[in-house]
Amino acid sequence: TAATNLKDWRPEHSQHRKELGDSELAMWQSAFEKGKALEESGDWQGALAEYERAHGIDSAYAELHFRMGRCCWQSGAYDRARAYFTQARDRDFFRSRANTRLNETVREVAQAYADKGATLVDTVEILADASPHGVPGWEVFWDNAHMTFDGNYALASALLDAITAQIGTGNARADVLSRGACAERLALTPPVLEEHIRRVMSDYATWHRQPMQHLEAQLEETSSATDSHAAERLIEGYRRALSLNDSDFI
Repeated sequence: TAATNLKDWRPEHSQHRKELGDSELAMWQSAFEKGKALEESGDWQGALAEYERAHGIDSAYAELHFRMGRCCWQSGAYDRARAYFTQARDRDFFRSRANTRLNETVREVAQAYADKGATLVDTVEILADASPHGVPGWEVFWDNAHMTFDGNYALASALLDAITAQIGTGNARADVLSRGACAERLALTPPVLEEHIRRVMSDYATWHRQPMQHLEAQLEETSSATDSHAAERLIEGYRRALSLNDSDFI
């Protein structure tokens, strides 16, 4: 399956239902704007009440579901938040994330071919398990669908288990690299991470209308670990990675 950022990726294009009349749209807009004002003031329950009023008029608008999800998240109603975030993704007219139906199709095909040896590695569930309260966000994604190191590590671990079970080589967990050891072999040093964050921020500025505060915070944290000896640390990181992978010519 194809996992996506639910909690922290705002829908990029929302649309109202086609049958919405002018008077209904005016009432919807009034409730929506009141909800936004209350949300910005930190009144999650008050905002949710206004958003629910808007939802009763028109439930097709993707951003409405996203904002309802944020209010539920802030209120500690995590299961409800996940449901709203999922609806926000599925109703986004800019199809940059795999929706529920696409993943259901993947599961159906895997089930249909299970007797022929097909094994489903359910990335959606794997990254949910690796995320706070089961709702994937910045912890495992850089953007809408591209995984962070932690997201990739969680998926790689699950793939290892599935492959081991398929070929019957016993328990490979005893030999699995820790997160830190894996980062070391990939030469994932602060200078490398800093460069990657800057590239992601450039992509945001070019392609997306999404907030970048989390990236700015990560960049500041990473930059603080990159001192005047960054070049030497970068070289040493690559040398260390090469020494641990002397047969890996890539």
